[in-house]
Amino acid sequence: NGTLDAQIDFSIAQNADLDLEFYDSANFLISDSSGIGAQESLSYQNPNASFEMVYIRILGYTAVDVAYTLNLSQSGCTDDRTEENDTLQTAEILSTNVYTNLSLIADTEDWYGIDVCRNCPLNVLMRNFIHDHGDLDIVLFDENLNELGSSAGVTDTEEINYRNQTAGVQRVYVQVIGVFGDQNHYDLRMRVDDRIEENDDPTGAELLTPNIYGNLMIISGDDDWYKVQVCNGGVLTVTTSFTNANGDIDVHLYAAGNYTNRVAGAVSTADVETFTYTATSAGLYYIKVFGFNGAQNSYDMTIRLTGCP
Repeated sequence: NGTLDAQIDFSIAQNADLDLEFYDSANFLISDSSGIGAQESLSYQNPNASFEMVYIRILGYTAVDVAYTLNLSQSGCTDDRTEENDTLQTAEILSTNVYTNLSLIADTEDWYGIDVCRNCPLNVLMRNFIHDHGDLDIVLFDENLNELGSSAGVTDTEEINYRNQTAGVQRVYVQVIGVFGDQNHYDLRMRVDDRIEENDDPTGAELLTPNIYGNLMIISGDDDWYKVQVCNGGVLTVTTSFTNANGDIDVHLYAAGNYTNRVAGAVSTADVETFTYTATSAGLYYIKVFGFNGAQNSYDMTIRLTGCP
């Protein structure tokens, strides 16, 4: 809903004349000014909630070289719901999620913070912006403004991957900047996974032993796979604990090589999913933890095994 004002000033000596036109991105004429004085001006208000690219055309009405000055101004542009987040100190603290309909206003910055667990991977993906409407880049910093990564491409996405290798939880900060003061709308996906990644399919399954595994995380559309060696007749019990209100997690068990027909599992809407299975043959058994209908959540998992030497 911003307003663009443009004005050109020139000399009308020697019958010189200039005209001023606004076009949209489809090359359709929005408005024009074609008077006979030494000045032409136009004003246009974007009727949409999103940014609109407007093209300015200045053309000579007569075949005479003309020097001119062009003055441009904008007003009425509003920032997004995360403002004021123009500095590291005022950064909006986010969690793993997709944040849509964000806006960077010309000559400003957007800052976001996120906590990354020890040895956990972070993926930052800025997407759904049109690069030709405004070039946006992202930079990742620690709390002391040491740069940890950046992405400065020329496409409609920017992406940074980082893994926390400090001794504990680390808060890092994402800076969104417009090249040469550009502005644009964008979506931002912030994704912190657990330390066992990448274990998104059976081939990447992490080999575990009976134990308690805490601070695990399931991401929307991203399953977690684990494998356990079980003897013939061994009794395997798997329990996952989480807050179901934050995202419903289910768990299945598969025999090696057959990942479509589960041999056991637990599916409910409780805060605990647990099952017990007695192995009919020795070998590897695969545990699949996933979010119901794409849910995401953090969870703890306990693996118990009895009846094996």
